[in-house]
Amino acid sequence: MRNLVKTVRIESFLTADQWQLYTCSTELKRKCETAARHLNTAVSEAVAKQMTRVGVREHVYLVMDKFKHTGAYDTEPRGVLEDILDEVFGKEKLW
Repeated sequence: MRNLVKTVRIESFLTADQWQLYTCSTELKRKCETAARHLNTAVSEAVAKQMTRVGVREHVYLVMDKFKHTGAYDTEPRGVLEDILDEVFGKEKLW
């Protein structure tokens, strides 16, 4: 429909445990919680900028890489990101 603008806004409040980051030691847990806050912000900002699914993924991957020492770039957090993307954009069709 013309003259209709659809915007999506999300706020992510996932913890380090929910992002499945390394949280076994007290010192690392603090770093992981910081990483989780940055990941949440990256997701929210990318969606607010109306990036595509691929754009959001690439934006968040940059943050994951920055915090890879917390396990942020491991398979599990990337899977959490895909779950978030499915919520925002719908399930991705693989074929």
